[in-house]
Amino acid sequence: MPPPPPISRDIFSIGACVRVDATTTSQGARLHPHVYAPTDDTGTRSGRHRGAAVVSGRRRGAAVVTPPPPPRAVRSRKRKRNKPKNIYETLEASTTWLSSEGPHPVLNHLKEGKENKKPGWLRRDVKKALQLPSTPSGQLKSPERRLLSRIHTTTTTLTPSKRQGFNIASDHAYAWNKHPSTISRSDARTLADGTLTASRKERTDAGTSVFTCEAKREQVYTPLDYYKRWIRHNNPGEPYNDSDLRAAFELLSMEEKVPYGHAAVSLQQKVANAPDDIGKYLRQTNGSISWNMLSEKVRGDGVSIACKDTFRSYVMSLPQSVYQSTKILPMLTSQTKTKRLYWARGFNILWYGAKLVAATVQVVLVQSDEKWFYSLVVRQFLKCIPFFGCHPVAHGVHHKNHIGKILVFVMTAFMPTGNDFEMGGQSFKLLCTRAGAMVEAVRDSYRRVYKDDGSYHYPQIAENLLQSAGDPYFKSMEITGSNEGTDKDPKFSLLKLFKEEGLPAMDVLAQQLTTRTGKRIVMVKQWDNATPHMCKNLKKWMKKEFNNRGWELRNQPPNSPITNTKDSAMFPSMAKMLTAYQGLHNGSHYLQGEELWKGIQHVYNKYPLDTLSRAYMHHAQIANAIVECEGGDEFATASRSLHCGVRSVVHPVYENEQATEPCGVEIR
Repeated sequence: MPPPPPISRDIFSIGACVRVDATTTSQGARLHPHVYAPTDDTGTRSGRHRGAAVVSGRRRGAAVVTPPPPPRAVRSRKRKRNKPKNIYETLEASTTWLSSEGPHPVLNHLKEGKENKKPGWLRRDVKKALQLPSTPSGQLKSPERRLLSRIHTTTTTLTPSKRQGFNIASDHAYAWNKHPSTISRSDARTLADGTLTASRKERTDAGTSVFTCEAKREQVYTPLDYYKRWIRHNNPGEPYNDSDLRAAFELLSMEEKVPYGHAAVSLQQKVANAPDDIGKYLRQTNGSISWNMLSEKVRGDGVSIACKDTFRSYVMSLPQSVYQSTKILPMLTSQTKTKRLYWARGFNILWYGAKLVAATVQVVLVQSDEKWFYSLVVRQFLKCIPFFGCHPVAHGVHHKNHIGKILVFVMTAFMPTGNDFEMGGQSFKLLCTRAGAMVEAVRDSYRRVYKDDGSYHYPQIAENLLQSAGDPYFKSMEITGSNEGTDKDPKFSLLKLFKEEGLPAMDVLAQQLTTRTGKRIVMVKQWDNATPHMCKNLKKWMKKEFNNRGWELRNQPPNSPITNTKDSAMFPSMAKMLTAYQGLHNGSHYLQGEELWKGIQHVYNKYPLDTLSRAYMHHAQIANAIVECEGGDEFATASRSLHCGVRSVVHPVYENEQATEPCGVEIR
């Protein structure tokens, strides 16, 4: 057997944003060929292939192969006739039927259907056999009527002796769930017409519009039509109906109707030229105009030429016309584009050099950022199902600015396999903490109680006590670079955080990876240019500590949240997971203080590592896209291109055979 062709790896290229189309391969973007082999020891009982317990998370050993087909069974000397699977195969079999073989296949098929299936079973079989989108209902559709005619013709041409023992009319009517008289009245000559289809009958004027079709304009804009429009234009708000206006128009003399005839011709000409005005106002507003306003602008001071629905149908039927949402993108000046381009080139140079020393050095990419998580997020399309007693919760707050929130700092790491993003890698969660600290209450505090007149007070009674003096509680603090504030106004210092938690967590991970791989670990830390991150004392201390360890500290380009996996993937996903947690664990009620923090910890711990790994794989593609766009963001506005096709080519891998949760991804 010749060796299989090499696996295509050309999906990540320096200086190009590669998008993988799943339809380009016969197996939907699976990049490895099928190979038959006598044995395969890399699988598990469930058929899932796991990775060996290595740093990269990739599998070792034999390649993934498809088991050979089973040997062909030895045929028996006496061939058994296969039983038809549906009515179409039954009709086909009836053409070669002999009376010596038993009952007629069609009659037997209808009889068994009545004995073993529900009424209308033949309609469901037609849906399955013809792969229709849904089971037909109501009147019989064209393919069903053709089938009914064929069955009716086949059964009625049989001799009485061959039909003996079968109630054909009853069985056939039961199959369609129709009355026997409906079956008997079927006209075979009409139903045998091959032009009949299952689609709905289309209008003869489908696709035409008063803006494009002269015949339709002449049909719509008549003297009577203009009279109706003129009366309604000069008497706005009056409830005129068409019958009254028609009767009033008929009472006019021929001389009085002449001006309306001339005005109708002028209106036809105005409607014919309306597309130019429509285009003018759409370009003027860049599409930010309602259909109602567009119809008023085109109308001008005269009568209405068409309703808003007519404008909508015409405009949206034009090629490539779609609805889009307003997009707000970071402002990119020429200087910002230059910085983005330098960053993207430096990213590729860094990891290209890392591949050259992959035998002895393992580079790990570390990213961190902060995000506000809210106790309540406005959500649309809530399900109100009175039948099940399901009613959305109404929340009462003094002001939307009073909704509780917590600022969370998250740091994760990604270790590419062989320092090569095109081979996959493994992700790690390093730190998730909130900006603040536990402090002791200075005095007793009590709940607010409202009086009958609307005023409120704080009754100092035991039943109203919130917390006693000396009880610990969490206090949110302003985040800073190195300033820890005062006793009266403490602040959350990132310098203190990295000294106590951040850097020790990175040291522990580096030690673990060194033990596992036997390589030297080099951490590359990246975050944005927020004011706390640019603190001189913080940067000076971190550069010193990183230089002592042989690590590197980098900042991402300005106005580029897409170059950080937290902003581009992890934080939006965690916010949605927190909303789901709020519904499942708190009945969608307001999350107070510690309940909110408990939910954030839950979604952080449950965040899948393979999803995080895909975000880092996408991060490398974003760097390539920025290079191709020369620092711009054209790739972000292009339709369906931002995902870069990463999900279609990566697959999860597991730490070992016993692991149930993936630890990373690989490209196959």
